[in-house]
Amino acid sequence: MVGGSRLAAIPVLFVLALAGCSESDSGTDGAILNPPAYTEQEIAEAALLSSKDGISYVSPGGCQVAVILDSPQEVQLYADAGDTVVTNPSGTVGLKIVGGPPGCLEAMAQNLKALE
Repeated sequence: MVGGSRLAAIPVLFVLALAGCSESDSGTDGAILNPPAYTEQEIAEAALLSSKDGISYVSPGGCQVAVILDSPQEVQLYADAGDTVVTNPSGTVGLKIVGGPPGCLEAMAQNLKALE
């Protein structure tokens, strides 16, 4: 009967997992309770990024950016995944860097200091 008790626990765990998937960042009226401190556009402007296709970005110095990260959670997610991430000093915004010349990371970090 031990196997039966394990199977009975599966639906309970599934329900608990679903309960954790609620929209915790929005209020009852759909408003976002914790909006990003800066928009992607503001981050791109601070980093001096331009984009020809609206998907990838490049700095004047040739730093290639694949993703603009507008929350501490996104910064942490990409950093934990092993991506090269440059952030502002507080780590609230960042950029996923995918290429560029030497000194690129330092230049991007310097630009993001404006977003404190």
